[in-house]
Amino acid sequence: MGVDDVEQLLATSVGLSVTRVRRIWYLNPDGSLEGDRGPIELLLSDGSVRLLECGRAGEILRIKIEEWIDAFAPPLAPENVRYIRECGKYAAFDMTGKPPYDGLSGAITNAEPVWRGENLTGTVLTMSTGEVLTVDCDGDKTWVIIGSSDPHYM
Repeated sequence: MGVDDVEQLLATSVGLSVTRVRRIWYLNPDGSLEGDRGPIELLLSDGSVRLLECGRAGEILRIKIEEWIDAFAPPLAPENVRYIRECGKYAAFDMTGKPPYDGLSGAITNAEPVWRGENLTGTVLTMSTGEVLTVDCDGDKTWVIIGSSDPHYM
């Protein structure tokens, strides 16, 4: 997917409402989360999906139009069970209606790409609720910032 495709997906998101928010976080073997970074998935009112994450170049925003798929969903081979037990795995968490994600439940009123030099590295989505969602790729990490006056990484 090229930059033009990402910009088109951002543009076609304007006017649609977010009906579900999922975060993709790393679940450690002890059950703790590395929840300070990771992709965000938005289900929109027309049934389409926007999965926002860093691309393979590490600092380029990628938007997928399908739901995140758990590569370690059951049934699992014994070696995968052992790997998860020893290393953990990524998992999706439904954050719909939970602070601070509850402000994302409105319509997307604006979607601006964020550029660093020639790289499209993120986006700023403004919601009808007044909330602002910023997704930023930095050093191959996907950072999600909610809020405009006192942003914080979630």
